[in-house]
Amino acid sequence: MAAVQTPYTRRAGNRRGEVDRASLRRAVGRTLRRLDATAVKSILIERMRGSAAARKAVCEVAKYIATSEIEQALGSLAEHDSSREVRRAALDAIAFQRKLANVRTLFAVFPSATSDRQWSLLIAILDAGTHSEDELWLGRILVDSIPPAYERRADATLERRRQKEK
Repeated sequence: MAAVQTPYTRRAGNRRGEVDRASLRRAVGRTLRRLDATAVKSILIERMRGSAAARKAVCEVAKYIATSEIEQALGSLAEHDSSREVRRAALDAIAFQRKLANVRTLFAVFPSATSDRQWSLLIAILDAGTHSEDELWLGRILVDSIPPAYERRADATLERRRQKEK
């Protein structure tokens, strides 16, 4: 027996699909970030010339690849694309790239900072909401030489974030 489709169930199904696509694009972007950016950038930039849906999807993936060429291509889409959704996705991608650049800076400063400053940096990194699959993994700065309270704070924050995502 087929399920009855109502406007509500169709919308709910579409939202689940949107979440699944967003999750997939996030996973693809993070995976691509581990590859050579030079090899990836030309493919992504080329795909920014497809349909509006394809351009939007590429923006959502390209936000994880920080190269000047991708940033320029995203900037061009943000300023000139005919689709409002593509312009919004391009702007979101640019903002995300800037956020990641800031987190990279915090990671670079962390090891040489004083312990008080490290605590502030840790809070800023946690507030940025980075995930643990790549170069911005907290394990890179949470080493044996830092106080255990830092690790406990990071674990608690990440656990709250995981619970919130469920």
